[in-house]
Amino acid sequence: MEKILQLREWNEKEARNRLVEAAGVLSDIENKILKNMEEREFASAENFGQTSVESFTAYNYYLLRLQKEKESLIKEKEAAEIKVEEERENWRNRNSEKSALESLKKRRFEEYKKNVIKEEEKELNDIRPAAKL
Repeated sequence: MEKILQLREWNEKEARNRLVEAAGVLSDIENKILKNMEEREFASAENFGQTSVESFTAYNYYLLRLQKEKESLIKEKEAAEIKVEEERENWRNRNSEKSALESLKKRRFEEYKKNVIKEEEKELNDIRPAAKL
């Protein structure tokens, strides 16, 4: 049973690591979205007062690129959120399997202790009557 428990603990640890990794990916994507928003704000401030057609056209293309990048990042974020939820559920399952096995191990040990105590009492009871004779 100890080997199975070790395997379950390893599985739970691996599931937790995958969850942490997925959460890290999600966090990175969220940071990229924030950076994209900051770039848009900065570009808007920089372009304020530009009068040439070339700079206005370049600015519009830049904003269009940022908008497409934002849309792409939002799709990535949605996929990453799904991945995080899947990994969280996987971790919960692995954790409950490990906990159930730990509980079973503890119960068996308690039963073993009770049986040992009963056996010792039985042996003592067998010895005591013989000593009285």
